[in-house]
Amino acid sequence: MKKIIKYTGVLILILISASVMAQSNARVVAAQGGTEQLKNGTCTIILPQQMSPSNYYVSVTPHGNCNTLYITKQEQSFMVSESKSGAGKSSDVEFDYIIFKKRPAPVSPADTEAVQPSGK
Repeated sequence: MKKIIKYTGVLILILISASVMAQSNARVVAAQGGTEQLKNGTCTIILPQQMSPSNYYVSVTPHGNCNTLYITKQEQSFMVSESKSGAGKSSDVEFDYIIFKKRPAPVSPADTEAVQPSGK
């Protein structure tokens, strides 16, 4: 039995973008993503345990025609929402998302105090 896999230009673009960003941006440690669907204009996605609101970026790509999508970071999740501009009706569009975990800021020698051994 043959399995048919459908590739879309959007998904390929996301994967290429993620790969390029992870390789060229020293601030990104790892990437993780998936596909979800808005329900009445919103969708909440639970974060992996190692992420907090201050240490990740998110990229969202809709699969169809909709108003602008934006994210709101919460404590252990983020919400993807559709803006209310346009016709006023919320869509149930599918979207791809990718989460990029930020690399911790390096500690420079100037940021740490030198410990001097005591002479005793």
